[in-house]
Amino acid sequence: MVFVVSDATGETVERVTRAALQQFPGRRVAIERVANVRTVEGIRDVARRAREEGGMIVHTIVSMELREEISREAAAAGVPAVDIIGSLLFGLSEYLETVPGGVPGLLHRVNSSYFRWIEAIEFTVQHDDGRNTATLGAADVVLVGVSRTSKTPLSIYLANQAGLKVGNVPIVRGIEPPAMLNTIDPSRVYALMIEPVRLGDLRRERLDRFGRAGLSGYADAESIEGDLAHYEDVLRTHCDWTRLEVTRKAVEEVASEILTLHRHRHPAKNGLPAFPGR
Repeated sequence: MVFVVSDATGETVERVTRAALQQFPGRRVAIERVANVRTVEGIRDVARRAREEGGMIVHTIVSMELREEISREAAAAGVPAVDIIGSLLFGLSEYLETVPGGVPGLLHRVNSSYFRWIEAIEFTVQHDDGRNTATLGAADVVLVGVSRTSKTPLSIYLANQAGLKVGNVPIVRGIEPPAMLNTIDPSRVYALMIEPVRLGDLRRERLDRFGRAGLSGYADAESIEGDLAHYEDVLRTHCDWTRLEVTRKAVEEVASEILTLHRHRHPAKNGLPAFPGR
């Protein structure tokens, strides 16, 4: 059980939590929204219920005092708690050199940026790992690459931080890439490139973490060589796709490169959404 807690409606904290849970397929997790929590008593009640249910808390409490209180109560109850908005407020406070107002509900003012942000996250989750290719043409950015080139985390980062609709498509040897890729504006398609040795390391880490069932040869040098050779064959038929080196680069670094190119190529999308309502 995940208790999503807000001092406003709680709509966005629930949506963000549900989007994150999409990355854990096969795990059914109940979510209970607790809205308009603006008192110490309300926080204590949530912490108590989370302890009794063996759950966790995800919250967007604006008030610094109440954020500290929920942190104390959750720790005392032995309940995991994730503060979605606290680090953002702190960072903005340092950057703007001013103290946040701490007024509940201000971030829930409905505007076009709010809906664009929500739509971007939902679209990106729905178009992860080659799913729903029939509607891939609506993407702002499309990522392609072999397995273990950070397509999914990069997609989620771009959606969450920049409000972009992102689709990603794995290029798999023996499987034709979806025909829809041929119809998409090539200036929106980014081919993620990686060195064979690093790819082998990442695939072995994946096998060690999640097991090897059904993945014989996945991390072998011969298999990697074949996968990358097939990938090059695909890219030769799409010379106008942008190649981006991702070897040993952080997701944030690659995302920054994509955003710089995207803003230059598609200036109409330069206006990034403000952090939306909670």
